[in-house]
Amino acid sequence: MEETSVVVTGLGVVTPIGVGVAPFWRNLRAGVSGIKPVTPYDPVLEPIQYGSEVDPAEFEPIRYLTRNKQLKLLTRHS
Repeated sequence: MEETSVVVTGLGVVTPIGVGVAPFWRNLRAGVSGIKPVTPYDPVLEPIQYGSEVDPAEFEPIRYLTRNKQLKLLTRHS
């Protein structure tokens, strides 16, 4: 079997418990839950009232995506 080399050039995470490796790892180790009441709309008539959302105040796509076209295609649900 042929050996394959792997090189990790960076890490990044965008999750409900943290954006970036350090906040994510700290919250993961602390047992922080990303499950909270749904906030983008009023879920009162929905069967599920809770979800796992990335806080838009913590994740700013413009910091990571440089092309306007990429930002236009990106939705909150991507």
